[in-house]
Amino acid sequence: MGKVFHIRGGVFATTGNLYTRNIYAGDGRCPEGAIIITPPNGILEITHNSGSIFDTYYVKDFVTASGIDVGNIFAFKNIYQFTVNSYHNNRELLTRLLMSPPEDVQLRQVFYQQQYAHVFSLMERFLSDTFVRQTCDNEGSYHRVLDSGILTTKNIVQGKANKELIRGDDCLEKELLYIRSIENYIVYHKFDLISELFSIAFDISVDFNSLKRPLDVRHDIIHRFGHSVKGAEVVITEKDVLSLLDTIDGFVTTISSQITSQE
Repeated sequence: MGKVFHIRGGVFATTGNLYTRNIYAGDGRCPEGAIIITPPNGILEITHNSGSIFDTYYVKDFVTASGIDVGNIFAFKNIYQFTVNSYHNNRELLTRLLMSPPEDVQLRQVFYQQQYAHVFSLMERFLSDTFVRQTCDNEGSYHRVLDSGILTTKNIVQGKANKELIRGDDCLEKELLYIRSIENYIVYHKFDLISELFSIAFDISVDFNSLKRPLDVRHDIIHRFGHSVKGAEVVITEKDVLSLLDTIDGFVTTISSQITSQE
């Protein structure tokens, strides 16, 4: 994996998808060691799923595609600042929403409860974007996760055939299974699991213990419409929401600073 290609012509994805780390159109560079492809009639036609999320393509002429889900070109190179910026943009939406609470007392309480729960959704989005995008952008992180066996022992990769594939030889089908599994079968508020995954993938330590009690409150809000298991109402104020946001900000800063220090 991680090959570099120089295409002497154009690339046209017709009935298949091309998966890459990055692809450069109209770029005549031919890096040392690149695999040179001279397509017939000057066009490399992509008719079936091919490539690797770690491959780089330098295409002398044009790059085009005919579709969206099929007949497309996907590049997985990630600039981590985009993930951090996305968190702050979404955080701004929450703080703006907090400025307009309902006047009705009962509605206001439900409003603050929902905003409190949304703060956890905000963090989960950040954790998911960080783990998915960074391990798909860094071949070393990707292999550390695979080599640890955690995807099968924690049942993140499900099904006998899939577990055999994820343990097998490197190939595009394995990469796509990896992406589907970590996007769909990791619960990003299971903090013990997330701590372990981030330690394996990025060699960073994140202690989520201070969020365990707030997470119980979140569960009361989401699963019992703002009531504890004993039926008591969970009272949330604007101050509680802002305090939780500040706490989450601290985790985002800790994680992002450790990630960017490795770049």
